[in-house]
Amino acid sequence: MDNFTEVPAKSEITYKDVKSDNGLQNLVLYYQHQFDIEENFNHYNKTDYQSAKRKFIKYFMKNREA
Repeated sequence: MDNFTEVPAKSEITYKDVKSDNGLQNLVLYYQHQFDIEENFNHYNKTDYQSAKRKFIKYFMKNREA
């Protein structure tokens, strides 16, 4: 398995990161930051990483409390 090493994204979301007034887009950005941890970078190869990230976000978007 080819793992790729990148610098993990920032773990905190700042006001500058939020570029939209759309709450759902901001929620997706939040879940993306939650997935971007060093353990995931080291575990997945590039294509599997993107697929897993999408599944992670879809899961939390479907199962969130309204």
